Amino acid sequence: VELKSLRLVDDGAAVEAEWRMLGDLALPWRPRLDLGGRTRYTLGGEGGRISSYDEAWAITPSEALWMLVRPYRGDGGEG
Repeated sequence: VELKSLRLVDDGAAVEAEWRMLGDLALPWRPRLDLGGRTRYTLGGEGGRISSYDEAWAITPSEALWMLVRPYRGDGGEG
């Protein structure tokens, strides 16, 4: 996972992270998952703990599923 940015938002009431996740899965057809997204942690629990969590991906769930069922060849082409 590559952390692209991390910042305080809402006057310090939340932390927002932007990231990219890239990984080859250990399955016989060797799929690759490559997606970006944002995670927002809302602070407010006891001692400044996280009270809620929200994540958004830059791709749709069906696009992520397609990455998991398609072989990755490494040459820019599809399986």
